[in-house]
Amino acid sequence: MSGIAQGMWTTLKHFFTSLSKPVTVQYPEERLPLSVGFRGLPRLVYDLKSGDARCVACAICANACPVGVIHIDAHRGPDGRKLLDRFDIEAGGCVYCGLCVEACPFDALTMTPGFELAAYNRVDLLWPKERLLVPGTAENDANMHWIMSGVEKQGKTPPSAWPHAAQEAGLLPQDWAASTDSAEAAGETAAEEEREEEVAATAS
Repeated sequence: MSGIAQGMWTTLKHFFTSLSKPVTVQYPEERLPLSVGFRGLPRLVYDLKSGDARCVACAICANACPVGVIHIDAHRGPDGRKLLDRFDIEAGGCVYCGLCVEACPFDALTMTPGFELAAYNRVDLLWPKERLLVPGTAENDANMHWIMSGVEKQGKTPPSAWPHAAQEAGLLPQDWAASTDSAEAAGETAAEEEREEEVAATAS
C-alpha cells in the first residue's frame, strides 16, 4: 500500500510541477538543442579552403557498413589517383550506427544533427554525393571526432584514436599527446640500443 501511495505522490508532484514549469516543446516551431555527436545521417565532408571532398574513394566505409547502404563508384585519374564518381547513401536503410565514420581514415564522413528525413517515396531517401556534401566546419568535425574517439561510449572503448575529443570530455589528461610522444621516443631509443647490442654480440 505504501508503494502505491509513494507512486501516486510522485505522479502528483510531477503533475503540479509541470503546471508551473511546462516542459512540453511546441515542435516544430520550438526545437530542443541536440548534443555534440548526435547520430544523424552520415554526410560527406569537404574542405573549406579547397572545396574538394576529403573522400579518396577507398570504400572502407562501404565495407564497414553492416547493412550495405553505402554505394561508391570511382575511376583512376591521369595521375593514378582515384576520383569519386558516385557516393550514395540509402537513408531509408541506414541504421545510424556510426561505423562508417569510425572506419574512415581521412576525416571524410561525419554525422550531422539532421533527423527529419521523411519522404513520400523511397527514391527521395537515396542521397547522392551532391546532396550529402557538408563543409568541414568546427561543428561537423567535432561531431566526427566525438563518434570516432569512443567518448560517447562512456569510456567503453579507448579514446586514444582521437585524444583531442577525449581531453575535452575529461577522459584524457591535457598532456596526453606529449607524454605519448616521449614514451614512443623512449621505446624507439631502447629498441635501437637493443639492436646495436645484438649486432655487437654477433660481430664478436
